[in-house]
Amino acid sequence: MTESMPEPDTEAPYGRNAAGKPYSSARMAAAAAAKKGRPRGTATPPGKNSRPNKATSAVSTEQRAQAVFDALSIPVAGIAMAAQASGSQPLLADAIVIGKAAPALSIAIAQVADQDDRVARIVDSLVQTGPYAVLFTALMPVVLQIAANHSPRIAEATGMMGTKSPADIVAGATVKGEGTEDE
Repeated sequence: MTESMPEPDTEAPYGRNAAGKPYSSARMAAAAAAKKGRPRGTATPPGKNSRPNKATSAVSTEQRAQAVFDALSIPVAGIAMAAQASGSQPLLADAIVIGKAAPALSIAIAQVADQDDRVARIVDSLVQTGPYAVLFTALMPVVLQIAANHSPRIAEATGMMGTKSPADIVAGATVKGEGTEDE
């Protein structure tokens, strides 16, 4: 005797939930299958890929926003440098647009992270990357300023990140030992 395969349910290719409603994706079906046997309302077992909710999270919205802002400075600098090397006006415009949008984007992404654990895991990893992030964050303004000193295009693209014109830097600093002091 051979058993025949059941006919596929064309209205529910990924299966149905306990109420008979079709799953909309394989991911939802897999999540439901993995959840079987767990208490109601528990998406993941404690300690496995779980993170405290916003109320108990040690990372504040402000910390997240600052981490995202710092991360956004990386593509701005890279795009600005690529624009300088290629003379590309569109690339320069891209760097300026990203740089000007960075503060609002940072806040918005941090607020999404407060509500969505998947986004929070990514953003929180930016907050807690350790001493290399601190080093990079300390080094980035120096690199950006040196690049801005040698290119008006880079200076324009990175100006909103605190770079100054070479003339402003020289005017703000004086040589020690010649009757004036360095600021």
